[in-house]
Amino acid sequence: MFDLAGLPDGTKAAKAVMNLETKIASKHLDKEKTRDLLGLYNMFPLDTLSTIMPKFNWTNFLAEAGLSKQENLGVLMLDYTKDLDGIITSTDLNTWKTYLKWSALDASASRLNDALDNQNWEFYSKELRGTQEQRPMWRRGVSTVNGTLGEVVGKVYVKRHFPPAAKEHMETLVENLLKAYEVSIKDLDWMSEATKEEALDKLGKFTPKIGYPDTWKSYDFEIEPDDLYGNLHRSALMEYNRELAKLGQPVDKDEWGMTPQTVNAYYNPTLNEIVFPAAILQPPFFDLNAEDAVNYGAIGAVI
Repeated sequence: MFDLAGLPDGTKAAKAVMNLETKIASKHLDKEKTRDLLGLYNMFPLDTLSTIMPKFNWTNFLAEAGLSKQENLGVLMLDYTKDLDGIITSTDLNTWKTYLKWSALDASASRLNDALDNQNWEFYSKELRGTQEQRPMWRRGVSTVNGTLGEVVGKVYVKRHFPPAAKEHMETLVENLLKAYEVSIKDLDWMSEATKEEALDKLGKFTPKIGYPDTWKSYDFEIEPDDLYGNLHRSALMEYNRELAKLGQPVDKDEWGMTPQTVNAYYNPTLNEIVFPAAILQPPFFDLNAEDAVNYGAIGAVI
């Protein structure tokens, strides 16, 4: 990859990067411990972060990240973060320069030129995952547009493929299934009355989202016809700032984690909601013109 990018000493650079990443990885939490959510929830006031990494420039880092006005910061892997301070200072500056060059190259390889894109695919997809063939460019283009302008495409999709009548019919199906759940919970013989009360309370707070969001996302970044790299960079920056703007604000319960044109559905346990994008509400999963029995047997099972 260094050779293809016109950077010197590729073999030497690869060894340096591998050695550094191995050292970093050796300090990561064991995989089993990453399941301990309470152990990962470590909130620190910003002025105490220097006790974790005394030699790290937190002031500049937080300013660059747009986080300097936050009261607290979450540190997931506490022991690793403490060890990282020593790794940073014990690793010479030239190695860090090499590592950061590689990080930038690796992260952007698929959008730079054909040679870098192909070599990146050869390693990550073919060598590591066994994929035998790169997806055609038109499919990659569709994925890129969906990933960066998802709800813009979603508006078009909904207008063409998901009439208001379909949304109303789905809402009725969900409402009827919730009623069936209520009856089922009340009739259970293995659940205590106190547990039934909790289950019914949860059921009463259940939120279905059907088809598409009530409020569409805005996409405020400049798109240039001949600047793929710049377009994706500006898109990523816009999304980063969108996430930053959420800090300290109430949770947006109207936000969707999928686009309307995605053939999938999900349950979000923290918000107790099920979400059905318009694209899964098509035959054979859901058919506005079919009998109810067909729809209950198909999309009803998914619900």
